[in-house]
Amino acid sequence: MMSPFWSDFFANILAEIVLLFVIGILAARNYRLSQLLGRSTYTPSPDGRSVALEHKGEIYVADGLSLKNLTKHKAPDQDPAWSSDGKWIAFNSARTGYWQVYVSDIASGKTTPPLGTAYTSRPLGWNEAGDLVINYGGSVAVILKGEIQKWLP
Repeated sequence: MMSPFWSDFFANILAEIVLLFVIGILAARNYRLSQLLGRSTYTPSPDGRSVALEHKGEIYVADGLSLKNLTKHKAPDQDPAWSSDGKWIAFNSARTGYWQVYVSDIASGKTTPPLGTAYTSRPLGWNEAGDLVINYGGSVAVILKGEIQKWLP
């Protein structure tokens, strides 16, 4: 069995390889990478096959073959966080005038209404049970997976 250090090490290398592959595919398709990735941040998916890119107030998902704008909204979106199964991405957005947490289903593009409270909030990550952990107003809260499933497939 591989130690946690080596697992993390190889996962990070795989994420870098996926990103390089995505960049190669996008370059082959004549995307202007300097505009797309200039000030972007990216987060690899749990399986390392895709990346979530945050760029100019939008969240994109790239899998090496395609680039999909997941958020498509005039309000800024940021801080993408993959669910542990890789089906959803949580992010925060100022769509209501407050920074609130939303979750989008990657396959359908469907997005939940704001989750949690009207306080400034952002996603911190997902726990092993598939619940979303958020920071709101300086406190930590958990949004149960069942609550998210009411809105998403």
